[in-house]
This record gives sequence, C-alpha cells and structure tokens, in this order.
Amino acid sequence: MSAPDYSALRKTFQLDFSTDELQARRGKVLEAIGREAAALPQVSPKNSDHNLFRQNNDFYYLCGVEVPHAYLLLDGKNGKTTLFLAHQSQEHLEKEGEIISAENAEISQAITVVEEVLGIESLAEYLEKVESLYVP
Repeated sequence: MSAPDYSALRKTFQLDFSTDELQARRGKVLEAIGREAAALPQVSPKNSDHNLFRQNNDFYYLCGVEVPHAYLLLDGKNGKTTLFLAHQSQEHLEKEGEIISAENAEISQAITVVEEVLGIESLAEYLEKVESLYVP
C-alpha cells in the first residue's frame, strides 16, 4: 500500500519534520506541564491584508500546521493532544484550494499525528474541564 498523497495540503502543513519529531516535541511539553494541567500554545492571528500567513513559532514547532484560527490543546491529565481547526467554506475552497480544516479532520489527524481533530467550536467545551492552563 502506498503512502497517502497530502501534496494538496502542502501549503498549510510542513513536511520538513517527521511525525515522530512532532510527537516527541509534544511529549516533552506534556511531561513538563504534568498531569494536572493543560497547555494551549499561542497561534498567530490572520492578518486581514492579503499577505501570506505566518504561524507562531511555538505552535508550528509542536504540530507543523500553518493555518489561522487553529488551536492545539495538550492535556496532561490524559496525555492527549487535540487540534481544533476552523471550518473551510465552499467559497474559500473554490478560491484558494483545500487547506487543513475541520472538514478534512481524518487527513489532518493523519498528517499531524495528534490524537483528535475537532472543529474550533468544541474548544470552549474542552477548556471548561481544564483545572490549570498554561498559555504564553
């Protein structure tokens, strides 16, 4: 069986780091925060200009995702990493092509190797369960 072709998503996800490297980086953060906390690395806001988007270094370092309005929750309690992604409208899909989004959660999960990928609207529900949260 050949490896899946994710080249269409190349502009919204890096392929320079192996999935093992990304998992190891997240594992170090989970170990550092302990079992009673969660971490939510900072993401870069989308500039309303038509400039190219550049992700926050810490967020990029942990998951390689290069889309705005994405959040990564590292939950020390269960050792689980969840990526919360914005939805891609049909209009955006037609104009700019497919990006990593909640609509292609299975593909996004496969290339980022996080335990779960959900729509951004689920983030608040998950944060309500967190006792201690590390943010930049």
